[in-house]
Amino acid sequence: MSNDVEKLKDIEAKIDNLSEDIDSQSTDLESIKDNTSDTNTELVSQGTVIDLIKLNSDDLNTEIVDQGSTLNNIKTEQDNIGLTIDDIKTEQTDQGKTLDNIETEQTAQGLTLENIETEQTNQGLSLDNIETEQELQGTTLDNIKTAQTDGNQISKIQDSNGSPLVADTTTGAISTISYPHKEIHDGTHYNYQCYEALLKQGVRDFLIITPATAKLAHMTIGITNSAGVVSIELREAATYSATGVLANSRNRNRIFPDNNTTLIYDSPTITGIGNSLQCSSLGAGKNKPGGESRDNEEIVLDSDTVYLLRITELNVEATRIDWTFDWYEHTNA
Repeated sequence: MSNDVEKLKDIEAKIDNLSEDIDSQSTDLESIKDNTSDTNTELVSQGTVIDLIKLNSDDLNTEIVDQGSTLNNIKTEQDNIGLTIDDIKTEQTDQGKTLDNIETEQTAQGLTLENIETEQTNQGLSLDNIETEQELQGTTLDNIKTAQTDGNQISKIQDSNGSPLVADTTTGAISTISYPHKEIHDGTHYNYQCYEALLKQGVRDFLIITPATAKLAHMTIGITNSAGVVSIELREAATYSATGVLANSRNRNRIFPDNNTTLIYDSPTITGIGNSLQCSSLGAGKNKPGGESRDNEEIVLDSDTVYLLRITELNVEATRIDWTFDWYEHTNA
């Protein structure tokens, strides 16, 4: 009997232990349930975030698509008007119009503002300098007006030597001389003049020989006939066996030497009369060129050439002839 009681107590103790285990396992189960609920809640929250991210991603994709369309439109517009950056740079390069090229070109031409101002300063071309120069030369507007009205017509125009040109005190006209006259002043104008009796049917020849240089003779020839009738011929490329007597040519400015390079010879021996340039006849008391101007009579002789002037009495009567060879020697610029 006592054994049965002991056994029963053991069984009750085991039942109590089992109940405690069951209670403990129930507590663990509740904890597991709670954790499961939290996990589900977290998953729901994360799902919401994921949905939001998806929405934002869709919006961003839409914006990118819109911007891509805009970019394509811009590129299309650029293609239509040919204004891509590369095209603009290429066009600038083709025209040499890059900023560097423009500045380089300005520098090469000395056209920078600083260079222009420096050049003006170096040349004394500032407005102040010009006005000062006018005052020093007495060419202010007031001075010019005064000079025009006070009868003192001294010109402020200067020649190549810096000497003022003088104007007439009555008319105000500037005194000038012709170019041949200037050559007299320069000592390069020459003359050979003389006279001689010429028998009936007589012939008088003169050679004109020019040098083989660039200095050319600008010549006029004057002939006067006192009686009968004479013919006058000027011929080019004549030939001779003897030159005759060298004429006594003179410099028309007597402070210069008689250094003419075109030479005239009297009474040469002619072997070929050459080609005719001019021919005319003179009656008694007539002269050539008469009243005609030098502009109508001057002839520029070729260099290194022989000219023949022949005067012939045409079987009328003996006469006397006067001749004048007048020329200046000039080298073309």
